[in-house]
Amino acid sequence: KEKDNNSCPRCKSTFNCEAANGHCWCFELPKVMPYDESLGGCYCPKCLTALIEEQEEKASNCDK
Repeated sequence: KEKDNNSCPRCKSTFNCEAANGHCWCFELPKVMPYDESLGGCYCPKCLTALIEEQEEKASNCDK
């Protein structure tokens, strides 16, 4: 299996991405925002989870 070592554009930590193999850890997370190549790559698990939680909180506040 091929693993890509990525650097998170938010916190600069290094993490593995297996999207090239057709399945990555991020595929299991809620799809609340589009992938944006201009950001410089994928976010690490910690940062992506935090960003998703922020997006979900914003969405729930709009529903009130």
